[in-house]
Amino acid sequence: MKIGTLCRVIKFKTHRPCQYNDVVVITGIVGTGSRTDLLLGTNLKTSKDHHYWCKDLEVISEKG
Repeated sequence: MKIGTLCRVIKFKTHRPCQYNDVVVITGIVGTGSRTDLLLGTNLKTSKDHHYWCKDLEVISEKG
């Protein structure tokens, strides 16, 4: 995933309060080399930044 990708949270209980089905935009990639499966994103419902695992997100739209 790239910065600017629009995603939906597809896992329950990853955060408190639960963000299941919320839409987030990826704002950063945490880690280096092959370890880039932890992302920084902004939840568009709450306007707050959180860390997300790639496996907990579904891509809605990727930035061209």
